[in-house]
Amino acid sequence: MHFPPPSPTLRKLLIGLCASYIVSMLALRAGGGVWITHLELQPDAVFRGQIWRLLSYAFLHEGVGHLIGNLLLFYFFGLDIERQFGARRLLWLTAACVIGGGVLAATSAKLGISPGNPVIGASGGGLGLLVCWCLVHARRTIRLFGILPLTGQQLLLLSVGLEVLLAVSPGGASSSATHLGGMITGWAMITGSANPRRWRHKLRLARLRRQMKRTRKPNLSVLPGGKDKDDRWIN
Repeated sequence: MHFPPPSPTLRKLLIGLCASYIVSMLALRAGGGVWITHLELQPDAVFRGQIWRLLSYAFLHEGVGHLIGNLLLFYFFGLDIERQFGARRLLWLTAACVIGGGVLAATSAKLGISPGNPVIGASGGGLGLLVCWCLVHARRTIRLFGILPLTGQQLLLLSVGLEVLLAVSPGGASSSATHLGGMITGWAMITGSANPRRWRHKLRLARLRRQMKRTRKPNLSVLPGGKDKDDRWIN
C-alpha cells in the first residue's frame, strides 16, 4: 500500500494539530487547565458571545488515540480534496466543517436535544472532509482498514449510519452532534447548497412558477367553418 507524502498545506495542518495537542498537554501539567477551558466548545459560553470556541475546540484532543484518528481522516481525505480543489479550498472546507459542527452541537444542547457537555477535537472537520470526498468520488473504491472494499457512496452511508447510532446511544450525543454538523456542512459546501445565490435562484424560480399558475388561461374559441373540397391550401 502506497502512502504519498502530504502536501505543504496539509502538512502544516497536521503539524498544527500535533503542536496544539502537545501545548495543551504541557499546559495541563503546568496547572493551566483554566486556560484550556477557555478553548473548549461549551454551548452556554457560545451563546454568551464567546464565539471563538466554535473554532478553537478543534485544536484540543482528549488523548493520543483521539488525535491520531483525526490525523488519519485529514490525511486520507484531505489529500485528494486539496489535489482537486486547491489548498485554499481545503482550509476553507476544514474551517467551515469545524464551525458547522460546533454550531449544531451548541444549538442542540441549547434546545435540550443533547447534553451541554464540553466538546473538543477536530473530528467535525475530518468527517466533513470525508463527506466531501465521498460525494466527489462516489464510485471510487477504497479498502476500509485495508480489507473491506467500499465505494465512496457506501462509505458515506456507513459513516452517516454509525453517527446516527452513536447519536441515539447514551453518552454520545454531544460528540455526535459535532460530527453530524461537520458532515452536513461538508455536504452543503461541496454540493453548493450553502451558496446564497443558489437559494435565491431557487426562490425566484418558485415565485415564477406560482405566478404562472395564477395567470388566467386565455379564452380560445373555434370559429365555424371547414375545409373546402376545392381549396388545396387548407390542411
